[in-house]
Amino acid sequence: MKTTPFAAWLVCAGILLSCSSLNGQVLLPQLKRNHAREAMNNARQIGLMLVEFDNDYGSFPSGETRKVVEDAAGAKLPTDDKTSNSMFRQFFAAGITQNEDLFFAKIPGAKKGDNDTAAGKLLVEGENAFAYIAGMNLAGNPARPILVCPLIPGTTKFDPKPFGGKAVILRVDCSVQMLPIEGDGRVLEKGVELLSKEHPVWGGEAPDIRYPDLLPVAE
Repeated sequence: MKTTPFAAWLVCAGILLSCSSLNGQVLLPQLKRNHAREAMNNARQIGLMLVEFDNDYGSFPSGETRKVVEDAAGAKLPTDDKTSNSMFRQFFAAGITQNEDLFFAKIPGAKKGDNDTAAGKLLVEGENAFAYIAGMNLAGNPARPILVCPLIPGTTKFDPKPFGGKAVILRVDCSVQMLPIEGDGRVLEKGVELLSKEHPVWGGEAPDIRYPDLLPVAE
């Protein structure tokens, strides 16, 4: 039977749609790997900043170091130390960085920073994606997580979607790794939840987690 031009067009269109769908399935995991790699690279950079900050101030950013940083910089920082955004502003006041992009990771509620470091504009809502464990320094347990992503705000559970079921973990020793996220959102290490006080790395005390100030995400 002779194929009409229209029928041939339909066949070609079907092939193109199938290829497009297949390419989308292939590209999505690669895209998530790229996003994970970017988050890991930024976590490493923040790790270097933490080391420099500790060398200068004797610990990682905290409520106590804020006053010292303010006095050295001759400028006031927001007094709210409840979020990781507010903790990380100390890096800028201390002159360690002026690059907001280093705090970005491709997760819901996060956006690239505009590098506007003026008062009230620095690391505003959405311009930081990393949760921060407060109250530590370089002299502490090197295996303790200090920075994690993508942690679901207000919980110890991770969002498996951004990085293909993996979580980015920066430890006190500046090592960065990706750990699998369980079906219930927990990250386990040797069978114990990593951010639980039951994990031996915390010495029986729950980690002091400061969550990022993210943009609202539509349901």
